[in-house]
Amino acid sequence: MIAWLLVATLQQRDPYRVEVEDPILALQREIILGVSPKSSESLGLYHSFTIGAVSSQGLDNITATFGEIEESVRVGNTTWSVKPSVYGSSIGHVIEVDGVRMQKAKVRLGRNQVLESDTRNTMMRRFYVDESGHLLFEEATAENGQGSYAMSATYGKDSFDLVIRDKNGRRQLTVNPGCGIEAINMMFKPMLKGQDVHLKEKEFYSLNPYTGTPEKYTAKVSGKFSGKFSGDLHEGRCVEITGPKGTLKAFISYEGFLMKVEAPNRYYLNIESAPPVKPTLRHRRDGG
Repeated sequence: MIAWLLVATLQQRDPYRVEVEDPILALQREIILGVSPKSSESLGLYHSFTIGAVSSQGLDNITATFGEIEESVRVGNTTWSVKPSVYGSSIGHVIEVDGVRMQKAKVRLGRNQVLESDTRNTMMRRFYVDESGHLLFEEATAENGQGSYAMSATYGKDSFDLVIRDKNGRRQLTVNPGCGIEAINMMFKPMLKGQDVHLKEKEFYSLNPYTGTPEKYTAKVSGKFSGKFSGDLHEGRCVEITGPKGTLKAFISYEGFLMKVEAPNRYYLNIESAPPVKPTLRHRRDGG
């Protein structure tokens, strides 16, 4: 997932072109836990902002500020599932994830001219993996204010066949990634299982959905969390996933449910309905 940057030169500038805000997709569960069947689930995408401060006036007319008042607005969602599948002669799973993000943009054309626009940005990604979680095929599509895009990759032992479709047409090439195919297959290598940490940190590469370029990510178990949803106390671990566009912090319960994902610039994904299984697993007293 990348952002398209403003195109500007000293000689020529497109005043209507703005940076596209891609949907935030919920692949964090599979990156952290590995690939296993999962029924379709949706998370809401929210943006929080400050609307005021909590304060009181004390002695000598000194005003003390105790904290900010925040409000959140729903600006999109993401839905994903994992199902048993067959790709070619390989038995495995297919991971399907899509997302929507509503974007409000303002472009200043002159001293007193401002162009406002509302754009619905969408993205879909689909991954076919074998029983070991190794990639066999993946595809992505995106539609936003800049146009329509599609990318697909068929994986071999040491390379992948890439197809790109965008406003420049269709391009096909074979890529021998400098990172190696194994580094791409690390994407779905399990890090956690229940309360156990199998892999505290990992590095992997994932294809940019627009260009097919392998991009580097790191995932690191960073702590624990406790929180209530619908009256139930959920506990689990936090994992920070850092890539080209910053760091996402995923909150995943010991039962294996993705509860929340914090993103840069005060955006976040959050569950909107209670998980189907009551939480029973708790932090271990030994600190493990």
